[in-house]
Amino acid sequence: MNKQDVVKEISLRMGMNQQECCRFLDCFSDIVIESLQRNTSVKIPNLGRLYPRLQTSRPGRNPRTGESCPVPERMGLKFKPSLILLRALNQKEQEDK
Repeated sequence: MNKQDVVKEISLRMGMNQQECCRFLDCFSDIVIESLQRNTSVKIPNLGRLYPRLQTSRPGRNPRTGESCPVPERMGLKFKPSLILLRALNQKEQEDK
């Protein structure tokens, strides 16, 4: 699903026009990004939790030349799914057995 598909689906389910849904989605994205930039985790009910994680610097290698080069320290992102999401994803497997 891309952004337009999500906006259409929210519009259908909530009875809102697509412009309002698009503004809502943009605002939600901004809030999540700003929170992660402040090094604060974001819990999205029924989906899971996003949290920033510092990835330390490490040695790397240029695959084209084989030359060794350092990979600098940077912030990464981790996602821990909620039990509700995991159960929903595995529900079909449970029903098949």
